[in-house]
Amino acid sequence: MDVLRQASDEGLLAADIKLVGKYVKDVLFEKTVFLWDRKALDTNGKLHKDYLENCQPLLANGELVPLSEEEVWQNINIVWNLMVKDGCYNNWLSNKRSNSYQAVQNSFMSE
Repeated sequence: MDVLRQASDEGLLAADIKLVGKYVKDVLFEKTVFLWDRKALDTNGKLHKDYLENCQPLLANGELVPLSEEEVWQNINIVWNLMVKDGCYNNWLSNKRSNSYQAVQNSFMSE
């Protein structure tokens, strides 16, 4: 898997972004209401570190493994920067927070 080919293929990038979105919605802070600010999205921020740790195996259908470490980091950060720039990650976190608040509210109202 060539990093430049991966980064320039809109279909592959869209697939990677969709996988990260599924991770954020379904797995990230599954049982926690997480307070965050824009700094968490910065390089080496809390959310960026989580992304690096947990999303690498998801990207490029797991084909990043045979690449050099530098190529892997380039690809991972290309996807990250695109998601942050487009506001995808921000929207996913906002939706997740809203859903968490709604779930808490519903559990109190049902008692």
